[in-house]
Amino acid sequence: MKGIIWDLLETAGEAAVAYRAGRWVIACAYLERGYDAVGGEYLALPVFYWLGGRIMHNIIGFWRQL
Repeated sequence: MKGIIWDLLETAGEAAVAYRAGRWVIACAYLERGYDAVGGEYLALPVFYWLGGRIMHNIIGFWRQL
């Protein structure tokens, strides 16, 4: 049961990092263009999700060792 909780925390952290970083990148692209559009900034979202996963995996792994 504890493993499921750690996995849920890790997934929630991944999603939070991807969401916040994605909103920032999309806002920056809007400011640069001056209008709403779908562009390459959306290609960065999977990268942010993967990066958030690596970060959360390391943090959760550290907490589990304590």
